[in-house]
This record gives sequence, C-alpha cells and structure tokens, in this order.
Amino acid sequence: MLRIRKCVFGPVLAALVLVASARAFAQEPVVVLSVKSVDALVTDLKYVLSTAGQEGDMIDGLVDQLTQGKGFAGIDRSKPIGAYVTLDAAQTPSFVIFVPVNDNNAFRDLLATFFPRQNEAAGGVFSIQAEDQQFFGKFANGYCFLTLLPRALDKLPDPAKIASNKYSLGIEANLAKIPDEVKDGLLEQVEGLAATAQEGQEKPATEIEGRVRDRAQKMMLEIVRMIFKDTDRMSLGLDVDQKSKLVALDLNLTPKTGTPLAQSVANYQKTKSAFSSIAGSDAAGSLNFAMPISDSMREFFRDSIRSGMDQARADIDNSEKLQTDEQKKI
Repeated sequence: MLRIRKCVFGPVLAALVLVASARAFAQEPVVVLSVKSVDALVTDLKYVLSTAGQEGDMIDGLVDQLTQGKGFAGIDRSKPIGAYVTLDAAQTPSFVIFVPVNDNNAFRDLLATFFPRQNEAAGGVFSIQAEDQQFFGKFANGYCFLTLLPRALDKLPDPAKIASNKYSLGIEANLAKIPDEVKDGLLEQVEGLAATAQEGQEKPATEIEGRVRDRAQKMMLEIVRMIFKDTDRMSLGLDVDQKSKLVALDLNLTPKTGTPLAQSVANYQKTKSAFSSIAGSDAAGSLNFAMPISDSMREFFRDSIRSGMDQARADIDNSEKLQTDEQKKI
C-alpha cells in the first residue's frame, strides 16, 4: 500500500539535482541525501520485493556477486549512509559521499575490488583512480568521506547530525542558503528545459488540448518557482513501515513568512471537505482529498474536462460498433 501524506510535485527532484550544480556561499551542507542504515535499507528492499511477489533473498546474492564475496566488509551497517552538497565562499559546489566504517583497512580493501588504483596523499587523504576520473577519500569520525574535490575534505560535518533518521530514505534541502541570483539562474535552466521539451511535442489536435497543455506547463513552472523563491527548507522522505504494512512518501515545506507559499499553506489548513460524510464506516476503502483551487488551476480543470468531452464525442461518432444515430445519441 502506498500512501502519500502530503502533496508531491514532480519537478522537485529535478530541482534538487540542479541545486547540486549551483554556486553559493554557504559552507554547511545545503542538500543532504541519507539512508537510515545499510541494514535498514536491505531489510526494506527485501520487504518491498516480497510484497511484489519477488524473492527478497536475491538482494544478498546480488551484493555478494558485486563485491566478489566481500559483502559489506568494513562498513558499519547500523549507522546512516548518504551524501551531501556544500557551497563554499568561492562559489564552488562540492559533492561528498559519507559511508560509516568500523574497519578502515577492510573498507579500503572493499573499495579496491572496484577501484584497485589507490594512493596515499597528505593530511590523511587517499586518492582513487577510476578510469579517467580521480576522486579522494578520508576517514574521520567513524566515517569514510569520498569526493571529487580534495578541499571538500578539509572541514567535515558529523553525519549523525546532518542525516535524517526519521525516514528510510530522506532528502533535506536548505534553500535559504542559496543566493537569489543562483535561484534565478536555476529557474532559467528549468524554463529552458521545459521550452525544449515543448518544441519536441506533437502539435495538439484541438485548441482546447493546446490550452490544457500550455496551462499544465505554466502551473508546473509556477510550482518550481514557488519552491525556489518562497521556501526556506524542504524535506522529502520515503518511509517503509513493515509493522503497519505501509510505504509512505512525505513532502514537508517551510515557507518564508509573507510569501504566496505561506498564504497557500495557511489556506490548506482552513480547507474543509464538503463530502467527508459520504464514506460509511462499512466502506472497504475511501479517499477524501480537499484543496484550495486557484483561478489558473480552475481554468486548467475546466479545459481538461472540455477536451475530454470533445474527444469522447469524436470517439462516439467514429465508433464502428455504434451503427445508428440513436445508438450514438444514447
């Protein structure tokens, strides 16, 4: 069973990927992606596979095959694992992976399975050569930190403090740390990608269908703009609760005070469903969803319904099963 506890917007993940390539001034992590622990991840994957009718034990076999029988050697399977992005004073982004370790030598040996070319460097840093790309590692605070830029290893955070332990898989983004000019640049990229995608689409069959497509694109861009410009913090989390047999996806936004997003959140809190009493206590299942609708969204829904009605009428007129006008009228 999949339950979405809060509204989730499609462009959010794409926007987070763009943040990782942005420029800014903050030295603390701006985006953090974390998994509760290796053991929790393996257990959750096995559970999800088993509910889908697959063998959960295939995970163990896959890990054993990929690591040539070494498994998770040197990795502390009880601590958080993940990655983060920092944006320093020189306006240079750094992407760092953090892996909990309980045996440094065993973990280095595990890395050698995939990257045998390793060398020692100054300051406790070691380098790893992977094809044409070199990256760097350092052990600190019970973790191994891996990155493409060695200066990102100068000042390392405590993963226990930046990683989320609330979700099986979580993403935390501190958007308030990104300068407005960087956000504007990211929005221009998103708008450019949207325009390119629109150019590659087929011409709409009807005028209404064209309006629906245009409004849908504008709404998505408005959502992305609102998230970037009006949000202080954002978190996206996937939680697997085996006891309650629930897989839940949470999106949490902390809006800036006085922004349109803050007003929208306030409106959501006031919204009441007019149909909450329809579902009876004996219902096998029910879904009740209420939200405030803006004028632009109202026009989008109206045009979508009209487009669907026009297509339905055309399908009726062209149907080979309906032979007479009376049948088509019915």
